[in-house]
Amino acid sequence: MYKQQNNQMEGIFVRGIEPNKDQKLSKVAEITRWREVSPLELKLTVLYEVAICEEKKIDLEKENSCPICFCELYDDLFKKNELDHQIEQQGLMIMQKNGDNPKQPDEGIIFVVKLGNCSGMHFFHKDCLENQFKAGGSDQFLKCSVCSHIYGKQIGGMPSGRMTWSTQRMTLPGFEKSQFAIVINYEIPSGTLPTGVRFNGTNRTAYLPDNKEGQEILCLFAEAFRRRLIFNVGTSITTGQQNQTVWGTIHHKTSPHGGTSHFGYPDPTYFSRVKDELAAKGLTVDLIGTEIKKEQSRQGRVEV
Repeated sequence: MYKQQNNQMEGIFVRGIEPNKDQKLSKVAEITRWREVSPLELKLTVLYEVAICEEKKIDLEKENSCPICFCELYDDLFKKNELDHQIEQQGLMIMQKNGDNPKQPDEGIIFVVKLGNCSGMHFFHKDCLENQFKAGGSDQFLKCSVCSHIYGKQIGGMPSGRMTWSTQRMTLPGFEKSQFAIVINYEIPSGTLPTGVRFNGTNRTAYLPDNKEGQEILCLFAEAFRRRLIFNVGTSITTGQQNQTVWGTIHHKTSPHGGTSHFGYPDPTYFSRVKDELAAKGLTVDLIGTEIKKEQSRQGRVEV
């Protein structure tokens, strides 16, 4: 949709209309901190994008479509040429939100919102976001369908288990300046899923260099384990057996050496890739010490 460099448009056109203090917000509205966007605000924002983007042609109808249902955000937004009418409707909406004129017709109701922390100007129908939130099966998080930004706290379906770690005297290839490595052990015992299906557990070991970046990744791994995001129960790629405890989408180095072909070191781009995988779950380095616990690399454990 919109580039991050154009977020300045938000301050120009998309100010949003504050809800009444007595108005009860839905769960998804609270999590995403969405702001309502009127037809006039949306129209001016898109027209501003057209004006400043000389290198590419902007499809007005596409920009007036919801990324979830692909229907128009506001009917015939760019087919109406009466700016005075748009301004009048903006005034009606503000009056209605402030309670000055609660009996305005339906065209004064705002149906479109912008999510609070997306890196671009992503607009959605309220109802589409509400339905996506309900269909996701969780009342704790929502993922933007445009940029995948996580709102709230994503909790996975990993079975209960234990994560422990300690430092050992070991030099990982590519990190010769560090004489120690962080050795992580995961233990997921066999058990029964809430659905009644039996599954086989697993024991896995992973390695990180005991340096600043390795310690940061450890903190993110520990939080991912608390949120049950490290493992899933599914079909094993290596054996083809079903109902096995398998790795999720956050990759680990399960060997201290051997390179990428053996899931070990050296691997110059591993930290960059795994940080992207963690960020896709809402886990980033800047949250360490606030929303994410700062762990000590020497020794620790997490149980869920």
